[in-house]
Amino acid sequence: IFLIPHVDILSYIAPFFLLIALATYILNKKIISTSIFFFVFYFTVLIPCALALIGIYKLDFEMIIVLLLLLQLNDGFGLLFGKKFGRRRIFPVISPNKTLEGYFCGLSGIILGICLLHTAVPILRGNTLFQDIFLIGYIFIFGNAGDLLFSTMKRKLEIKDFSSMLPGHGGILDRFDSIFFVSPFLFLIVKYGMI
Repeated sequence: IFLIPHVDILSYIAPFFLLIALATYILNKKIISTSIFFFVFYFTVLIPCALALIGIYKLDFEMIIVLLLLLQLNDGFGLLFGKKFGRRRIFPVISPNKTLEGYFCGLSGIILGICLLHTAVPILRGNTLFQDIFLIGYIFIFGNAGDLLFSTMKRKLEIKDFSSMLPGHGGILDRFDSIFFVSPFLFLIVKYGMI
């Protein structure tokens, strides 16, 4: 991945990325567990996501800080406050612990992060209100979609963890699911100056 000189390929892979992500939700276990599907998923989802992170770093390394901070606040607030106040389960089959209250608390974490990125860590000080709202919506939707995508794969493959590293936390890939899923389109958004 690091030897690939240009990441412009992401502009062309993006539709396939979305198509394979959608197929992961729709297709059954028999198809998901084949080596062909894994090969396609690897080359249209995992590699483009890694390339996108490298591309974001090359274009604007501060956006990596933005990405990590907002996603961690989303996940952290969603987990902490969702456990305490969560009542309405919204994905009982895919991810039984996810609640509507947890999602709204995660959204408040992203908003707090945007405020911090304008004041304490002024990376986004030049952003307009529209750019901030766009970034909040994008991180909220795609960050949570990434988490659900990898949870769907685990449910369909009937595994608890993606690896033996970090047992009980879903494996090492579970630490990157949101980051991976957000990165391809965030790269394009940064590249074309939308934020």
